[in-house]
Amino acid sequence: MEFNLLSKASKEKIYELGCHKKILKREVIDLRKKVDEIDCDVTAYRHKSLGLDEKVKAERERNNVLERHLDQVVSQIKMQEKLMDCMLSQTGGSAALSIQGG
Repeated sequence: MEFNLLSKASKEKIYELGCHKKILKREVIDLRKKVDEIDCDVTAYRHKSLGLDEKVKAERERNNVLERHLDQVVSQIKMQEKLMDCMLSQTGGSAALSIQGG
């Protein structure tokens, strides 16, 4: 009789543990799916980040080129102004005034 009670209690405990095991297996499977999804998301964000880094680098290079070009244009304008001032001083200011006043 005592053996029968132990056996029944053991069977119930084994059944209960089996149910918990099934639940845990499902939870593990769900968590693995979530980890895989997160890994995919992380990979996608890394790829986007690399693309954005390349775009930022290209824009910085473009900005540097435009700044150098602007500096060259400003330098050329200053040189032309000096040349014009020099020409005006050689021809005389009165001739320049008569042309402008016209």
